[in-house]
Amino acid sequence: MKIRYFLTFVSAVFVLSGCAPKPYYYYGKYTESQLAYVREPGDETLKFKIASIEDIIANVEEESTSKRVPPGVYADLAYLMALNGKNNEAITFFNKEKEAYPESTFFIDKVVNKINTTTK
Repeated sequence: MKIRYFLTFVSAVFVLSGCAPKPYYYYGKYTESQLAYVREPGDETLKFKIASIEDIIANVEEESTSKRVPPGVYADLAYLMALNGKNNEAITFFNKEKEAYPESTFFIDKVVNKINTTTK
């Protein structure tokens, strides 16, 4: 009789462990790409990092419960765009960060002003 209860308990644990909830924010391969970029900065790791951020933005609706891009993701992509000289795209993504997270307005405005003054 005890074996029967034990087997029922074990099978219930296996069934319920397969029903993991979605995370609040979806980060995809962001951690791996950040680590690769820090360890070996270069074009290949930069492309991997940009691709992972674009994957987060594209899949946030299906992969997270918040349905929002995680904080700082738009700003990180904007920073990478600015490093590559794509200042208009950078400003666009900085503004998306500001819209998604209004508490970042002070910082984002300073960064956008700095981009605008250096490109003139």
